[in-house]
Parts: sequence; C-alpha cells; structure tokens
Amino acid sequence: VTDDELWSCTLPNETTRPDGMTRLVSRHSGITGLVLGYLAAVIVLSPFLIVLYRLCVFHTVPYDDYAPFLLWLAGSDQGRLPDSPYVYRLGAMILAWPVYRLVPPVGFTNLPPDTPAQWLRATLAINLISYLALVGAAAVTCQTAVRGCRLAPSQGLIAGMLVFILGWFTGIEAIDGVSLLLITLGIAWVMQPLPFALLAALSVGINEKVALVLAIWLAVRMLLVPADRARLGWPAAVAAMAVVAYFALVATLRMPGNEYQTNVAGFLGTIMMNLGAYASARGLALNIFPILILAAVAAWGHRAPAVAPFNRADVLTIPALMGVALVFTQFFQAGRIVMHAAPLFAIPAAAAIRTR
Repeated sequence: VTDDELWSCTLPNETTRPDGMTRLVSRHSGITGLVLGYLAAVIVLSPFLIVLYRLCVFHTVPYDDYAPFLLWLAGSDQGRLPDSPYVYRLGAMILAWPVYRLVPPVGFTNLPPDTPAQWLRATLAINLISYLALVGAAAVTCQTAVRGCRLAPSQGLIAGMLVFILGWFTGIEAIDGVSLLLITLGIAWVMQPLPFALLAALSVGINEKVALVLAIWLAVRMLLVPADRARLGWPAAVAAMAVVAYFALVATLRMPGNEYQTNVAGFLGTIMMNLGAYASARGLALNIFPILILAAVAAWGHRAPAVAPFNRADVLTIPALMGVALVFTQFFQAGRIVMHAAPLFAIPAAAAIRTR
C-alpha cells in the first residue's frame, strides 16, 4: 500500500481484473456494511438520545438553546433570532427543520405543564440531529480506520467509540455533534478536492469550528512537516479561506451579541478572566480535565508509528485550540472547543493498541 493510497483514505483495489467487477462489488459491500452498521449503532445507542433530550428539557446542564432559532426558521411566533455567533449557524437549523416537521412533542413525568409543545419539538429535532451526526462521526471514523488506514475491524470499532465517547465533552446538547461529523468527513476527504471544498464552504454557515479545526490542523502540518506541503497545500488553503469567509461574514453583518469576540482591545482582558475561571473547581472539571483526557489520548496514539494521514505534529492542534478558546470564548468553553479535535487522535490511539 503506497503512502498516497493511505492518504486518500480509500481502500486500494485488491484485484487486477480488467472488468472492474471485483472493485464494484467491494465498494458496494463497503457502503452496505457502513449503512447497516450505522443503523445498528443508532438503535443500540438510542438510550443516549433519551438522556440527551432529558438533559435539555429539564435544563439539567447549561447549554446553547437553539430551539427558538429553529422555531424562527419554521415561522413560529415563539421563535427568535439568537445573538452572535449563534445566528451565523443557520445551516445547522436548516438541517434540523425537516426533522422538526416530523417529530411530535415528547414530554416526561415532572415536566412543567406550561412547557411549550413547539419548544419540545424543536429541542427534540436538534437533539436528534446532533445524536445522529455523532453516531455518524463514529461510523465514518470506523470506516476510515478500516478501509482507509487498513486497521483491523476491532481497532476501527475502538476508534469509532472513542469519537462517540469524547464527543460527549462537546456541546452535543446543541449542534456540536454535527460539527464532529463534518470534521471526520473533512479528515477522510482531505485528499479529495471537490468534496473537501464543498464541506469547507458549507461549514461556514453550519458551525465555524469545523473550518477552524481543519485549518489549524492543516496549518500545523504545513509548517512542521515539509513532506506534507505538496499534498496539503490545496486543502490547507481551502480551509483557511473558509475561516476568512466566516470572519468576513461576521464583519459584514455585525449581528449583535458577544461583542468581546470582535473587540481586539479587549482580548487581553478576556484571556485574564478566562485564566482565572480555569483555576476554579468548575474550570478544572469543564476545561482542564477534558483537555488532559484528549492530550492523553493523543500522546498514547502518537507513541506508535504514524498512521497516515495522521502525524505526531497533530498534537499541537490542542494548544492552538486552547488559544482560540482563551480569546474567543468566556469561562467554561475551552474543554468542549478543544475536544472538537478528537477525530484527529481516535484512529492513531486505536492503532497504537496493536503495539502494546
């Protein structure tokens, strides 16, 4: 298997038959297996969806409530536009809108009787989209590990489950499950120009963290791994342009809310405030602990020989995202921001198991 074949994240042709029938059968079998495996995982892991929905409807944990945004898109009088930066993630609500039209309002015992039915439907739709996307991220990771990186199926399952478990450190109560799916697809398609470009363009209106993670990852590789510069120049430029497009959108529309994110003069104050919050018990639990977990997974995976398209230099994506969180978020967001890089380390961690 050549390096370029591994980078393409596709299974090399296993036959030289001129009619190509074996390749067609193999590809069809792979797609069928992925779909059936995904559907099985969605069913088996469905209790996690119920937990996720209960967390939101009872407001057990603080989270970004996109339900009013989805209701605004659906034309409900209970809907409203959110503040920046959430308002720029209209694409995620467009994905959730068909689901909102299909799901009923689902209540629970002890739920306040005045809870709006439309809000319940919108919340369930967003939770369902995030859950399905998180399972999809796990499935794509497993597929990439087995058919792209040529790991054993058991290692692929471990990699997929790592993405699913680590994904719970992100804001999957909102739309971060969708972000993780797009990041895993970006990794799988990094050497496929058209799919990667379309994904980067769509990420601008779904969640800017997708383009940001991919841009940082590829920039690190361009800077520190000279052998990657020829093959990664184009996707790195595309991801960077997506980030620039997002900031241009913010600068043009200037939607109200969280003005500290665009106030350069206030960046130092934001950093100092965040550092103080990180030292608190809540900061340790929500910021430091998840970052240490991801760093441990990354360190474990990259002690073994590198598995293309991954490299030991990828670990620097973690401190880079920490820097982003210090400047552009407040208080207790660093852990979930950094955990968006989990798909970069799940496959190497699973691959390292065979060397122990």
